[in-house]
Amino acid sequence: MYGDIQVASEETKAALLAAMGLEDAPDRPETVLPRWHVCEPGEPVGLVPAGAWQLTREDGSQTEGRGALPELPLGRHRLESGGERCWLLCAPARLPLPRKLWGLMAPLACLRSETEGGIGSYEDLARLAEGLGPTGAAFLGINPIHAGFLTNPEGFSPYTPSHRRRVAPLYLPTAARAETPGPVLILPEELPARLAALEEEFRAAPPGPGFDEYLRHEGASLHRFATHQALSEKFGAFWDSWPAAYHDPDSPEVAQAAHDLADRVRFHAWLQYSAEGALSETQRRAQAAGLELGLYLDLAVGTHPHGAETWEDRESFAFGASLGAPPDAFAPQGQNWHLAPFNPVHLIDTGFAALAATLRQQLRFSGALRIDHILGFERAYWVPDGDLPGAYVTMPREACWRWRAWRRRGPAR
Repeated sequence: MYGDIQVASEETKAALLAAMGLEDAPDRPETVLPRWHVCEPGEPVGLVPAGAWQLTREDGSQTEGRGALPELPLGRHRLESGGERCWLLCAPARLPLPRKLWGLMAPLACLRSETEGGIGSYEDLARLAEGLGPTGAAFLGINPIHAGFLTNPEGFSPYTPSHRRRVAPLYLPTAARAETPGPVLILPEELPARLAALEEEFRAAPPGPGFDEYLRHEGASLHRFATHQALSEKFGAFWDSWPAAYHDPDSPEVAQAAHDLADRVRFHAWLQYSAEGALSETQRRAQAAGLELGLYLDLAVGTHPHGAETWEDRESFAFGASLGAPPDAFAPQGQNWHLAPFNPVHLIDTGFAALAATLRQQLRFSGALRIDHILGFERAYWVPDGDLPGAYVTMPREACWRWRAWRRRGPAR
């Protein structure tokens, strides 16, 4: 099969369309406006609506008119005309190549200090960065630190996260120690001890006013995530095994549970507050020590199909198919990674909001970002559930790359 063109079967194509929610959808009517359009800041937009239009910029300001559109600033803007909508993604076509820099990659879990022992922490990471700074290094890279499954430590993997827009509290420094520290990390022993120590810290003193401000800023999204974490303690790690009434985060049953479990919800929100604060402080210390970029983070290619991210934002993902890789010499049978892919139909409909939020969150804490399997911005290999072979799904490449350029706002790395 190597070197030969492979044509996806009708069954595979039907299954992948169904995963995108298009199995019973009528053909979309043709529109005058494209669904998305890319342009560059300070240059003509290159799109002229036929009639009156309304433009809403990313900052919320609006302009109405006819004919040619005004030049646009960097960002994601919404154009409406004749009952149609087009997302305008304004970013440089190319970013300048960076000068060559060097740094160190280290798996955070294995940065085991003599003072804490057990799994590595954000404090251990900061200390390593401070030691690395005087050497002339520009960055310190680590594995993904997305929120994982606190109630399923046996299945922990940084590349199979529960939520990529939330941070792993697993690496918060605590007074917890492994009872029998050794060369092998045993997460089913480590994680409960660390969580117990963190909860003791949470109970010992009320969080300061910064926590309340954080809750207001993060709003409903954080509340949903923290509610998911509390429900996971009650029903298990994966929402597809919960009672059906709790599958929908907007259900009355979930609202009642959030009320009944308010203390647990607040605790898990505090864990996020603490983890984000620790990671921000680590980045500050890394750059203060002389690392030009500071932290070099890693974005997992997908998310667990039944974790917090898909529970909170179901429509952004395709169900009934998983990310994977086609057959090759390494894996002649192909690979199924059991990760939920972004649904390109919904991404376009929402102006790539989920992708933008994911990139934005990672870049809050880093000077450089590795995007795992970035080929997926152009095409992603999906494997349908069942026994069907997989196929490539074309992604809106130019939009994904422009979005990355806009959120990076600096040399591509």
